[in-house]
Amino acid sequence: MVGLACLPDLVLSQADADAAQKNPCGDGVVDLDAEQCDPGSNDAAIGCTAACALDCDGGLVDPSTNHCYFWTTTTDTIDHAEAYCSVAASHLVSFTDQDELNFVGPGTKSIANAPDGGGGSWVWLQKTGLLNDAGLETYYVPGAAGVDLPGWAWSCPGCYANADGGDAGALAYAGQNPQLCVFWKKGPQQGWVQQVCSFTGNTVTPLCEREVPGAFSAPCPDDGGNTCIRVPRTATAKRYELTAVASSFDNARVACASRGGILARFESGAEREEVIAEVSRVLGPGGDVWIGLAFDTDAGAWMWDDGTPAPPAFPTPWADGEPSVAQGAATIHLELGRYDTRLARAQSDTTATYRALCQFK
Repeated sequence: MVGLACLPDLVLSQADADAAQKNPCGDGVVDLDAEQCDPGSNDAAIGCTAACALDCDGGLVDPSTNHCYFWTTTTDTIDHAEAYCSVAASHLVSFTDQDELNFVGPGTKSIANAPDGGGGSWVWLQKTGLLNDAGLETYYVPGAAGVDLPGWAWSCPGCYANADGGDAGALAYAGQNPQLCVFWKKGPQQGWVQQVCSFTGNTVTPLCEREVPGAFSAPCPDDGGNTCIRVPRTATAKRYELTAVASSFDNARVACASRGGILARFESGAEREEVIAEVSRVLGPGGDVWIGLAFDTDAGAWMWDDGTPAPPAFPTPWADGEPSVAQGAATIHLELGRYDTRLARAQSDTTATYRALCQFK
């Protein structure tokens, strides 16, 4: 395994120090004004120092998400690669959008233990053997320890993979035959290919990704049971609240507006992943939440609550086969075992009651 390389402790301003007294280091909730991470009561948590500073094992930190990327022990099987990453409280690298791929690809070429030359490494994505409703192959994040992340299929508009070849239902083939695992190339513009999960007489240096130790959500101090959320990707631009009370879509809009906000709009896959990870802490493995996406009959199109049209292609929020109707409003759907979980589904019945996800500037 690679060695640990501690980052300098944070230097706190008086304002940061005041904030830290309200949200102290060690409470398990990351105060983004004063902390990079928060190990909770475990001051020896991998990836976070007792001073709530990131420790990235000599790797690469993405300042927009605080995710840590590092190369691990060379191996010949994806099972061993996943095990090596797991020991370091991480997982095989997974990409949520092109911005992350553009940052990670070039940025990890010169960090500790980076492999020489070209080639690639496994990505945290495997073929499930199951077909979606359109009869196409689906890919899924394996071994997610109860945390479902969006996978990929050719027909899923909100799923991400850097695909530029192959047939209409799969990533390009690395050789003559379809394979179960997926390889990403170190160049951000190179498409991913299907690859074997185990090599004979060859090895791969896997890239691990560590999420931030600590939560980005906590009960709101004065909002009747709502959950307050603030994530690294949008920390300087907006914050979020998940309402405690379920309501219709119209009442969800009113609930957000009454506090000076609007129903949430996701502008990237990374933003959605971070925010919905916090929502799932509250909802668990299943449930729906209203977001700010509804069908505008006058415009004949799906529009965000701030008046922005929802793009039809990535980074659109839509799940596989969605929007299924041209009416109503959308929820983000969480369902254990679905490859396209955490993505939006059209709801024709806007009187159905779900919690609401609000955003505030």
